[in-house]
Amino acid sequence: MNDPLDKVKAFGVGGTDYVAKPFQMEEVLARIEHQLKIRVLQKRLEAQNIRLQHEIQKHKNIEARYRDSFENAVDGIFQSSIDGTYLKVNPALAQTYGYASPKDLIEKLTDISQPLYVQPQRRSEFVACFEQQETVLDFESQIYRQNGSVIWISETVRKVHDATGAFLFYEGTVRDITARSQQVSG
Repeated sequence: MNDPLDKVKAFGVGGTDYVAKPFQMEEVLARIEHQLKIRVLQKRLEAQNIRLQHEIQKHKNIEARYRDSFENAVDGIFQSSIDGTYLKVNPALAQTYGYASPKDLIEKLTDISQPLYVQPQRRSEFVACFEQQETVLDFESQIYRQNGSVIWISETVRKVHDATGAFLFYEGTVRDITARSQQVSG
């Protein structure tokens, strides 16, 4: 197999190495050792790929459980920007606010402070709470639902930061407390 064309043909049919005749025992041993190292590395790579596939599946399962919890939560869950734009909402929040879907709420309610709060200054009061703390518990307000009716809500919200500490968004829950508020005032 001294002809280059023969070598190309050998590699083409699956050969991974060759030994030219006449051969030296040291060369044969070195080539065998080299192929064994390649095979060991292949086995390690295959094992690592299997581990990674299991990790990916595990993360997909966790993500599916989280998504299910988010989508089926009893309370409204949201993420909003500092300027008052909803970034993400769940179906319970859309329902509480009287919207057909989370997408409908996000598209139609583009500034939380204006059409939402009965008292528009409540949004700035809400934001001011975060000057002193990272989490606000039970922030109660009256809001307008999409149909114009008024309900009472309680918000529990935290600030979310990136790894460097920069503010990203607010994340929290909303609970309709209209029945409780009516009992207290009634």
